Amino acid sequence: MATRYKYSPLSEKARHIRLLTLLPNHFDAPIRITLRITQLAKDTEFEALSYAWGSASDPEEISVVAKEPKNRRFWHPKGVKLATLPVTENLFEALRHLRLRDRPRVLWIDAICVDQQNLKERCTQVLRMPDIYTQAKRVVVWLGPESYNSALAMKAIEDIGSRIMVNWYLRTITTTSKEGSDPPSREFVDDLLQQSELWLAFKHLLNRPYFRRLWVVQEIYLAKDRAHVVCGCEQTSCERFFNAIYYIFMVVDLGESDPLESSEHAVNLGFVRQSKSYRLEHLMSATRFCQCFDDRDRVYALLSLVPAEQRYGICPDYTKTVPEVFQELILKKIAATASLRMLRHCDIDCRMPHVPTWVPNWSSGPDIERLPINFASLAGRAHAHYDSQGVLTVTGVCMAAVQGIRANIPRRVPEGNRDEAASTLRELISLSSGFDDNIVHSDSLHSVCRVLCANVFSERFIPADYDYPTFQRARKYLMEVDAWSLDALAQPPEIYRPYVGAINRILKERSLIVTTDGRLGLAPEATQPGDKICVLLGCESPLLLRPDRSGNHVVVGECYIDGMMSGEALLGELPRNWTLAWKYFPKVQGHVEIFLDGTTGQTALQDPRLGPLPAGWGLDSHMNMDAYNWYYNERTGEDTEFDPRLEPDALRERGVE
Repeated sequence: MATRYKYSPLSEKARHIRLLTLLPNHFDAPIRITLRITQLAKDTEFEALSYAWGSASDPEEISVVAKEPKNRRFWHPKGVKLATLPVTENLFEALRHLRLRDRPRVLWIDAICVDQQNLKERCTQVLRMPDIYTQAKRVVVWLGPESYNSALAMKAIEDIGSRIMVNWYLRTITTTSKEGSDPPSREFVDDLLQQSELWLAFKHLLNRPYFRRLWVVQEIYLAKDRAHVVCGCEQTSCERFFNAIYYIFMVVDLGESDPLESSEHAVNLGFVRQSKSYRLEHLMSATRFCQCFDDRDRVYALLSLVPAEQRYGICPDYTKTVPEVFQELILKKIAATASLRMLRHCDIDCRMPHVPTWVPNWSSGPDIERLPINFASLAGRAHAHYDSQGVLTVTGVCMAAVQGIRANIPRRVPEGNRDEAASTLRELISLSSGFDDNIVHSDSLHSVCRVLCANVFSERFIPADYDYPTFQRARKYLMEVDAWSLDALAQPPEIYRPYVGAINRILKERSLIVTTDGRLGLAPEATQPGDKICVLLGCESPLLLRPDRSGNHVVVGECYIDGMMSGEALLGELPRNWTLAWKYFPKVQGHVEIFLDGTTGQTALQDPRLGPLPAGWGLDSHMNMDAYNWYYNERTGEDTEFDPRLEPDALRERGVE
């Protein structure tokens, strides 16, 4: 009887890894491998596997051969010592499909090449994984064996993907034809997808567990153009695969009952694959739907995707508990960046037991999008102190409290039926305007229009982002709906769907509220009357804080308050015709908050409400001066990204309490 394989230790100092050699044989033969320890060097040749582990409840056994046989067509010669390793069914199928008949294949596979029972080794090998996937000559993306006509779907993806190129930054599609012909038409793809068998095959393929596995985000990102997608006996390049999925998702009119709604996960993976820079909190938010066996990997699996300075000195340590890992991230983030941005991810409904409410629960966080385009605290530095007793002391302004709540609101506006969409919107308008106290704004319907989508309109982006609705179209449509106008029912989908889609993303798991000073807003479902609405220095969104019996406060969650998302709690309202916008700067590969003069069209980094800099302070020159300000104090030598006019003492001098 074969014994269980026993791992030999790896040397961290020597940068050791294990590589497995998949011995050749025919498809149905038992799986036999060898394992060897080697140094991870630039000339080390191997392929790396990216896959979903699958259930470990009913494992398959593979054999580890003590020494690679001289006979390449190895079967089971006498006298060869064997040991066994359990692997998941999905990995077992991958090994069968990837095995070659005539020659060995050298692979790195985490479940086999890392001793999963050795916590110290897991920690060190997790740190090696970025180098492993970067240095692998090829990364094999294994989606699983053929099923539900997956071969048909893969061939169609290869067909579409071979015809187009996608610019993921500009979101444009061009043809690969040398003649310069147009990309495949919508009619071509529509006709292709009219085949019910293919439609169903796409649905099942994109619903596979791979697209929801957390670790593949890192693996796909690091592999870049060296990745190859394999499903059963079909394969295509990673580039063609994601280009085809993007094209179908973005071009084809899928309507309300989208049979390819799961393609959104694959498209998001495609965006991550092409990105050059991410903030850790953005990645953690974007991957909240992903699955992993160990929730500590919510942090550890993403560290290699961000610059070293954004890892905040965190190293994988599987001896820590999940709450300890999450709390360490928050505290190190605050210490390194003077930012409370991550508090936006807190939600009292999914807090971890015996853990402070200012520590987000990324293991089972809310299935909602963070509120975008917020600048409630402007460019202010966070002033926070942790007292080691679970209390985080912060500095900010309490601007109002919650007075009224509409919790039982429609969570989704039908996108495919004009009548149902109009009816649901009228209900939302009625609920918004039905609070006992009048909303402070005279243009209450305009306020409702902004609140329902958290004021995210295409005009607030420079250049305009037409993935979002325009305010003028949304306002006109809402006015027609409110007036029971037949024009609302005659609107083509391209008019109302962007607005309705934005509403559906924002309203999920949120309630309508009105504040004590008469402002309309959105807040978490757990909101209660009396919850305080606070703007904390260093946190872009207002937070709801609830007093507790100890005299401290618990974090309820982030909120949207109409007319208070652009620093009004600190500096008052913006001058007439001035608004906050987001401008794209290619140099920093992202959008930056700027101020827009609606009369002249001019933009400025300088807040028009702020006066001159304090004595001794000036703007420091740097390579991205058109994208953001950097401040320098000639007297002390201090340089900082934070505006000294937004320090607590400076705000108190302005009369801010």
